[in-house]
Amino acid sequence: MTDVIVIGAGIAGLAAARALVSKGLRVVVVEARDRTGGRIHTRERFDAGAHWIHGTEGNPLTNLARSEGLATYFVGGDSTYTGGWDRIVFPGHDDDEMDRSIVAADMLFDALDAARGTADRSLAEAVEAVLPALALDEPRARLARWHLQLLVREDCATDADRLSARHWDEGFEVYGYGDSILLDGFQALTDRLAVGLDIRLGTVVRRIEYGHGGVRVITDGGELRARRVVVTLPLGVLKAGRVAFDPPLPVAKQHAIERLGVGTLAKVGVTFERVFWPAQVYVFGLADGAGDGATVAVSKAAIDGTPVLVLLAGGALGRRVEALDDAAARDWATEQLRRTFGAGVPEPIAVCRTGWSLDPFALGSYSFIAVGSSPADLAALAEPVDDRLFFAGEATNPTQWAVAHGAYVSGLREAARITGDAALLPPRNFTENRRWRAQLGRASRFFNLRIAAIDPDELARRARLLSGCEPFADIAPAEVRLLATMLEPRSLAAGDWLCRAGDDAAGVFLVAAGQLDVFVADHAERVRTHGPGDLTGEYGLFAGRRRTASIRALSAATVYELDYTRFERFLLAFPQASLALLRRAVTAFA
Repeated sequence: MTDVIVIGAGIAGLAAARALVSKGLRVVVVEARDRTGGRIHTRERFDAGAHWIHGTEGNPLTNLARSEGLATYFVGGDSTYTGGWDRIVFPGHDDDEMDRSIVAADMLFDALDAARGTADRSLAEAVEAVLPALALDEPRARLARWHLQLLVREDCATDADRLSARHWDEGFEVYGYGDSILLDGFQALTDRLAVGLDIRLGTVVRRIEYGHGGVRVITDGGELRARRVVVTLPLGVLKAGRVAFDPPLPVAKQHAIERLGVGTLAKVGVTFERVFWPAQVYVFGLADGAGDGATVAVSKAAIDGTPVLVLLAGGALGRRVEALDDAAARDWATEQLRRTFGAGVPEPIAVCRTGWSLDPFALGSYSFIAVGSSPADLAALAEPVDDRLFFAGEATNPTQWAVAHGAYVSGLREAARITGDAALLPPRNFTENRRWRAQLGRASRFFNLRIAAIDPDELARRARLLSGCEPFADIAPAEVRLLATMLEPRSLAAGDWLCRAGDDAAGVFLVAAGQLDVFVADHAERVRTHGPGDLTGEYGLFAGRRRTASIRALSAATVYELDYTRFERFLLAFPQASLALLRRAVTAFA
């Protein structure tokens, strides 16, 4: 009897086995395929599975690659806008059109964030609920949907009607900005992890029996016994019930398996005789992706000069592409490129493609948070059973699912759990919440566009006004200038009501000129008068977005409005502003 059997020689299983062996345990790794790596597989420098290290600095895979002497190449961007939004080129579309598209998309994503609510629904339902209120014209709405397709279908590997609008990114952590690739292919990592391990390839597991006497693993080639087992089976295999457990898994774990989703991300690598596209461009946007085409094509020429474009297709489209025969897949990819680059695109000389949805040992690419599920299901899937059965893999990581580094860390996590040695875990590096980073990215794009559109003298006046206002007095001038770009001017005549108590509240007001009286609900008692430099309307943010007072112009007045969504982000980014508001509130009501 061995100490531990690890089922699966993907990056999670190899990480667990290597860590366990380093602590002196006897470990056997069983793998159904005739190779190691699992859903990490490089063929002729084509990464059929994992390709990017998402978030380079601080990422444990970056550190692993460096320790193993493997060369990485920084491509920038993040996991959605591969290479960075500013570096994506859209053939046939001018810069102004693409700027309009990102503004429209940012409006949509801001609205989706604000509409998460407490009841879960699909992201598709949420989009249809918020899109009409944005009043986008058809061209901008179509481009906003292109961004949505890229974020959902080609990043989450599913379709908007299957993804949870409330939980799809809840608690997801990201490392330092910018992605990297491994120049020798991602499989170079798993090849290094596999060195020296006892790995039994071509060993298909059919049944796992666990009890007080240990664990018995029944395979096509016989049985193996161990004190413990680490199960790294992909979620798709668990959902299909390809491996039986005796006794059955706990109900909470079974329900988690049922609720979570498994996505498909198809890749089609198209090789040409020569590079006919701008060789320095890393990613091309394919505008037809707003409908039922691929959204992007990644150019290997920008990295190593190879005349290869890789198309990405997720969700239902990805499954259809993977189901095509080789000739049909070649035709599909060529047609996608001709829609973008023109009819002169030559015939490819070779095509390399994926088939994860059809692979019986994967049955999908990676997990996603489906409608009705949440990251709590990932945590439930990670729970050990009776100190015999341990679970690892990307679908067991409630803060970094669907990514290779999440799978890697999950393997180390289970090794640390089994040995009781927390030192096996990678050093804890600072991470950010993905939702927060996306919000900051949208805010940054908004800032840049607004700065370019506002007269410099007007921007300076706004910044001076903000700097003289208590909540913003301690903020650095450069940050105040950015905040100033978000203000929307509004003029009032004497006697005009700015707002009334009980109205829906959407933003705060900064008085620029004139005076405004503030009344309690019945308008009978004036509680204060605001003049230039005063902030008002902020309490509505903390009162269900309802106005808590009525405000009327005592004279002709000008105010600047700042919507609550961006105001709230500013407060989160600058706690000193939040504390200043708290002091104002305490003083007012003390």
